[in-house]
Amino acid sequence: MVMVEVDSNAILVEPMKSRKDEEMIRAYDALLARLRQAGSDLRKHVLDNEISDNMKHHIKVTCKLDMELVPPRCHRRNAAEVAIRNFKTHFLSVMAGVAADFPENLWDWLLPQAEITLNLLRQSISTPNVSAYAHLSGPFNYNKMSLAPMGCTAQIHEKSDKRGTWQYHTVDGWYLNTSPIHYRTHVCHIKKTKKERLTDTVQFQHKRITNPTISHADKVMHAIQQVIREIKKLGGVENSQEARNLQTLVNGANDYLQNTELVDTQPVPRVNHKQGAIGGERIQRVTQSPPRVPDACPRQETTLRTTRRFSRMNRR
Repeated sequence: MVMVEVDSNAILVEPMKSRKDEEMIRAYDALLARLRQAGSDLRKHVLDNEISDNMKHHIKVTCKLDMELVPPRCHRRNAAEVAIRNFKTHFLSVMAGVAADFPENLWDWLLPQAEITLNLLRQSISTPNVSAYAHLSGPFNYNKMSLAPMGCTAQIHEKSDKRGTWQYHTVDGWYLNTSPIHYRTHVCHIKKTKKERLTDTVQFQHKRITNPTISHADKVMHAIQQVIREIKKLGGVENSQEARNLQTLVNGANDYLQNTELVDTQPVPRVNHKQGAIGGERIQRVTQSPPRVPDACPRQETTLRTTRRFSRMNRR
């Protein structure tokens, strides 16, 4: 069930098991309790024309609210229709970012944080300089409720009094949401026990978060630092075996680099097919410099002579 409060422009959601009257009344009362707890003065409720008589009686008599139904098949008159569309788009983007093995039956555990993140992006109608969440619930405390990617794989820390001597210090699970009644505490679902757990120490492993790895540049820098430390340990002793070994290593590296540069700068070999007719093709390196392009004047004369010759042949 999706409800939008007009003054704050906040969208509130409540999961339902079915569309029966008892379940709809339960979800409706839960949403009204949240609005009244936030200090909202509820007077009128606008809703769709598709509503049961029990729900109408509950809104008028029990909740004591003025009720207004939109015309049949005219959903644009109801502000909740736009809110439903916006929440669907936001929640689908959340579900698209969960882990590949995230259980689909845990979707309702993602609703509280999805509602918070959506209302933080919406602007209040009566107070445009604050968000919808701040208008309804006050400023959001990021230090108390640290938000993380919902549905991502996580490593949950096991306390020392709950694990054995030779057991691992973490267990596999998924991050669900941040607890609003605790300080920097997360609600996670454990894969092994298939139950929810509150934890204050967790490592997120989202698919967009790159795990730190050692690159080739890091390995080279580490080797250079080791060589520098070994050289400093020698203390200027030139005749020691370690110094001779290091000097041999440096000389070999220089020779390799020089040979590599020579091979890279040599011209491309050419194939002589005449010599390779019997014994196979042989590759000969051309040591001579490539022929230069003739000057402009001789080339111009050659062009003129050729043109005259062709013109003479045409006259014949």
